[in-house]
Amino acid sequence: MDCRNYPGGLDGLVECFQPFLKHGPVKDGLSKIAKHFASEKHTGATFVADFEELLDPEEREIRQRDAYERVRYLLEKLRIVNVKGTTS
Repeated sequence: MDCRNYPGGLDGLVECFQPFLKHGPVKDGLSKIAKHFASEKHTGATFVADFEELLDPEEREIRQRDAYERVRYLLEKLRIVNVKGTTS
């Protein structure tokens, strides 16, 4: 599912994850995702643009930045990363 379309938006997704954060594998998985979204140029954001088959460089850049910002917002709210971007 694209997090842009999650019911309740990103804040709804944060609420959905909250009960599971006490489980080590969930936190480990989110930490791994954080590494792939360390910037809009890292593999996570790049894979989003690849998946959407965006060829126009400007469109790719915009989508990568959007994916990065959304994932970082989620990870910050879940306290997987801090505002400075380092993993907790």
